[in-house]
Amino acid sequence: MHKHLLFSLIILGGSITCAGAATITIDNLNSAGDGAFGLADNAGTLLTTATGSVIIGHMSMSDASIANNFNLGNIAAIWAAFQPFDTAFSPDSLAPGAFQLDLMADTRASQSTLGGTDIYVWAWNTASSTPLSAGQGLIAHLSDVFPTDPELPGSPLVATVHMRSSANLVVGSVGASYDYGLGSGPLPTFELAAVGASPEPSRAILILMGAGLVIFRRRR
Repeated sequence: MHKHLLFSLIILGGSITCAGAATITIDNLNSAGDGAFGLADNAGTLLTTATGSVIIGHMSMSDASIANNFNLGNIAAIWAAFQPFDTAFSPDSLAPGAFQLDLMADTRASQSTLGGTDIYVWAWNTASSTPLSAGQGLIAHLSDVFPTDPELPGSPLVATVHMRSSANLVVGSVGASYDYGLGSGPLPTFELAAVGASPEPSRAILILMGAGLVIFRRRR
């Protein structure tokens, strides 16, 4: 009898854990579902399982700070400010550069601070579980927010979020169009940016100030 009771408690515990986990369906399809805004590297080549990874989560760093740190090559600082929802996934579950996946994580207020926060999508050009060694990346700030799980067991929350043309690309750019042959015709792709490719803002300001002083001296 004790064994049956223990087994029942284990099953109950497992059901409570599952009940406290929100499921999010994430994709980069258009609203009609007949095309995708494909993910590509900065050469325009669509990402695959072997050449890219994607993760969703929340940033505790402002968008301006994210872009600045990325341009400076401080990927570790951005990663430290990132709270992931589930683990990284492959960018080609539908086709190269096109994905649709169900992710699950606990967003109860007692267990996580994700509930009610903005969703970010982070993609990079390696098959690694983190972007720390990647040479290219893309970070998009979506208008969707993470659901907040109820503390008591109940029906699991389900949400659907999309990475579409309305996404705010904090890092990365809109690239050449690609047609997946699903009916929509060509749609723009989202292209990764090279880490540290942009000049350091403070350095650029110093260069401009120096040039201004030279011009001023010549005029005098």
